Amino acid sequence: MKKLPLLFITSLSLLIMSCGSDPISESIIGSTWQLRSIEQTGCDDPDENIDFTTVNANNCLEVDNDLVCNFTFQFAANGQATLQASYDGEVELEELTYTTNDDIDEVTICGGSSIPDCVIGTVDGNEMTLSLSDGGGCMGFFIVEKS
Repeated sequence: MKKLPLLFITSLSLLIMSCGSDPISESIIGSTWQLRSIEQTGCDDPDENIDFTTVNANNCLEVDNDLVCNFTFQFAANGQATLQASYDGEVELEELTYTTNDDIDEVTICGGSSIPDCVIGTVDGNEMTLSLSDGGGCMGFFIVEKS
């Protein structure tokens, strides 16, 4: 009878360990991530800094007098991704590529005119923080959320 509690505890431990979250490389496939906030700091020209701004109820935000709406990333299974957004009413679609690093929960997104080189996103649950330097001292932080 003393073996039963030990067997139960061992089985429960294995069950709990197997219920962990899927690696980023698997969970990102087929997912859509929407912009939730933006901030830009440290610019050489302080007028280029952008205070922390969140999207409104219509999934839009205003940046430098431009209205940006429905800013989303979609990730396919083949390392391909798309960025779609509406800028002042005109929809733009860009083809991107991505890679993942499951060890540190990062996604590297490359290509397109909106992303000059590559940007690294750090994933924490259903939220990803993208950090982007523009080379002019500005550091942009974009928070996107898995929908």
